[in-house]
Amino acid sequence: MKNKNRELISLKISLSASLNRREAE
Repeated sequence: MKNKNRELISLKISLSASLNRREAE
């Protein structure tokens, strides 16, 4: 369960990172 949580968090981070990039352009 903890491992899955970690994967979800990293997914969220990469998602927000790409979203931030789009807004910055």
